[in-house]
Amino acid sequence: MAIFWIILIILVALLLLMCLGIYFFLFKPNFARHDEPPHPLNDTEYLHEHKDFINASIQWFLSQKSEDVYIKSFDGFDLYGSLFSVPDGNTKGTVLMCHGFHGVAPRDFAGLPELYLSLGYNVLVINERAHNKSGGKYLTYGIKERYDCRDWILYLNNRLGSDKPVFLHGLSMGCATVLMASGLELPSNVKGIVADCGYTSPYDIIISVLRSQVKLPAFPIMPLSEILVKCIAGFWLKEYSTLDAMKTNRIPILFVDGDKDDFVPTWMTQKNYEACVAEKRIFWVKGAKHAESFYIDKEGYQAQLKDFLKSYS
Repeated sequence: MAIFWIILIILVALLLLMCLGIYFFLFKPNFARHDEPPHPLNDTEYLHEHKDFINASIQWFLSQKSEDVYIKSFDGFDLYGSLFSVPDGNTKGTVLMCHGFHGVAPRDFAGLPELYLSLGYNVLVINERAHNKSGGKYLTYGIKERYDCRDWILYLNNRLGSDKPVFLHGLSMGCATVLMASGLELPSNVKGIVADCGYTSPYDIIISVLRSQVKLPAFPIMPLSEILVKCIAGFWLKEYSTLDAMKTNRIPILFVDGDKDDFVPTWMTQKNYEACVAEKRIFWVKGAKHAESFYIDKEGYQAQLKDFLKSYS
């Protein structure tokens, strides 16, 4: 009997140690809020080879006249966005832009707000929950962010009217956010979605990173992680997915990804595309890594955007 209790105590101790390890090395760095104001890219950071273009765009972003706007999230905290309006007021519509994991809009979308404004569209770039000026303790990889996206659309319609089209543009986690939001009942003036390098679900992307980047097994890390995430951040990693949303979405989507994306595997974009039952297009950028498509092929990306906007505005 004593041996049984000794073994049980050892197993419980090992389980607790594993949970502590998962909390400090997986949960805390990947789910806790992230505060990073826009700053110039340096030579050691990801995509540094495009730093001159990105840094020039950051300076443009920070120098422009924009309006600080806020809404209240469905679960009770302030969400922040920067609203850029077409200078002459003669707008064709508005583009809502959702950045990626631990991202900031001026860096994630370098060059794109300028493009949309030049085409006659207002631009609302938001801070996702638990990022920078938006409230919240935990990010949820699109699970709760999809409701924030819906509420930003409602804000835009209340503020600017619903007679002009709204387009959604998301990158990486922001892409998963806008795709998941399409599974909700959105206003009829949401006319299109630009989905750049998004994953299929929080579970899928975390297990993919574990296997490919960290070289750790899924078991027992993922089952324990799911329990921790639910207990602390209040959602399940498998609670919802972009594939769930694609089954009911009726909004046209332009999918974009680089064929060398090894962070969010290209099969995820392909699965999202195949699952989409709405009108859809896909644009693969040869040689582009994760979130690099616009920098590798600006001309092709711009042409795709212009044609997509023209088709559905």
